[in-house]
Amino acid sequence: MTKDTHSLAPNSMQVSIERLNSPSLAVEIIPELGARISSLRCPNGREWMWAPGLRRLLYRCEPKAGFLQSCMVGADECLPTIAACSVQGRSYPGHGECWSAPWSLDPRENEQSPVVTHLHLPLSNAVFRRAASLHGNTLLLEYEVTNGTDEPWDFTYAFHPLFPMEPGDHVSLPIRQGGEILVENWSGKRAPWPSPVPGADLSCFQMGDISPSTLKIFTADPLTDHRAIVSNAITRERLTVDFDPSFFPALGFYVNQNGWGAHRHFAIEPTNAQADSLEECRRRGLHYSTLPPRASVRWWIQITVEAGIDEPGGGR
Repeated sequence: MTKDTHSLAPNSMQVSIERLNSPSLAVEIIPELGARISSLRCPNGREWMWAPGLRRLLYRCEPKAGFLQSCMVGADECLPTIAACSVQGRSYPGHGECWSAPWSLDPRENEQSPVVTHLHLPLSNAVFRRAASLHGNTLLLEYEVTNGTDEPWDFTYAFHPLFPMEPGDHVSLPIRQGGEILVENWSGKRAPWPSPVPGADLSCFQMGDISPSTLKIFTADPLTDHRAIVSNAITRERLTVDFDPSFFPALGFYVNQNGWGAHRHFAIEPTNAQADSLEECRRRGLHYSTLPPRASVRWWIQITVEAGIDEPGGGR
């Protein structure tokens, strides 16, 4: 059994922590808190799931609370939008319907069994299902969403992990050098990767003259690959995110250098969108998905964590 890495906030209700363990990786998932992944680490390695404080407090949100009122620990799921918007007669909250809802958990035999969770989305009348399984030092996330209505349903999806920023971190994204990105902060303005302004280099979190020091971008050009890598030559650690080429046409990337909330963290977000708002994607002709009546779609993401590596840059 792994040691608990979290604390409960004062006056909070007990939450159940589901664990996946192998000799090379330990994962913690909280079904009651949006099925968020709250811990991801190799033995004696870095904790890859960010938290806003050293105590890593866990607590439930009020039903209509915003993301800022949540515990914000780790990785959550954004469906059918990231930004609040109104689409197809539905008014969606910020970060969508999944991230703060309690998910149902299928029975498990032991800590080697997959963590299978599912949720009915009341506004969308869709069912969202995720199976998390551990294979050595790789966490595999397998998804299925089903449209429960007799009408086509438009949606965007983004995996939303917050990673702590450490000295020496370098990010390699499947964007060609000088390729175009869409900068969400600047109303989708196009800019070059990795330097949207002179003096900035987002691949190593150098913000240049960007103020406040927070930026969210989406890929504009077709992806060169479906893999993103965070490596650190100082700590000799690497995290690799691979994502399903058949579902994901784009990638989101978020950098916060003491800007939003005075925090330091970043996010690598496999997504079928090119803006935070589903309504914006529809209006501007950007990527999003339409699911036919009663139809389902599946996709996967896998996260590999390595420690003690000799070649931090990684690659295939």
